[in-house]
Amino acid sequence: ATAAALPRGRALLLTLPQELSPRRAHSDAAPRVGVGTRLLLEDERVAIWEFRLAPGEACAYHTHTRPYAFVNLEASLTQALAPDGGAVGEPAYQEEGQVTFVAHDQLGSHGVRNVGEQTFVQFVVEFK
Repeated sequence: ATAAALPRGRALLLTLPQELSPRRAHSDAAPRVGVGTRLLLEDERVAIWEFRLAPGEACAYHTHTRPYAFVNLEASLTQALAPDGGAVGEPAYQEEGQVTFVAHDQLGSHGVRNVGEQTFVQFVVEFK
């Protein structure tokens, strides 16, 4: 994975063409466990997720099948989880503004628990 931080006070702007409608492709598909907590948009090129966890909250164990990038909108401390919900490794500090790309050869499966004291928020962009 490749990571970089946005300078403090900088914003990340994601502009989408007007012809793309949120959840267009996903709304007709069978439900699936996602890589985020809310699917914002999906088309033939990308799926864009909001990933939000309150302190102590965990997401379902899931498998990444597409290369993706994420940007942390809030800082927090997260813990990777095994299929049984047990901790994997040490908690990781998620820096506000951190941008990370995960290539196809680095994909894997995990759950995540927010073990920090504030809500953790990131956007995840899966590339098809």
